Amino acid sequence: MNILIEKYQLKKLGEVYHNFSPAGFTAVICLSESHISLHTWPEHKIVNLDVYLSNFKRSNDETVINLFEAMQKYFQAEIVQQQIITR
Repeated sequence: MNILIEKYQLKKLGEVYHNFSPAGFTAVICLSESHISLHTWPEHKIVNLDVYLSNFKRSNDETVINLFEAMQKYFQAEIVQQQIITR
């Protein structure tokens, strides 16, 4: 994730990661632009991803799409439901 944050010139403010037993994890990364959250349920083959970036100082619409696609590719995820809110 840090590589993508650097690639798209985002500013990380803090992060929390939690591994669940026997599997799965939650990650929340606070950004000056807002946040990225990721929750996994490997036993159900589910990944829930939230990429929220404000457009206050620059348009981040393309960055959101690129981050989502990179993580979708990493997890080899099939999109079951997707909601895009343009700001």
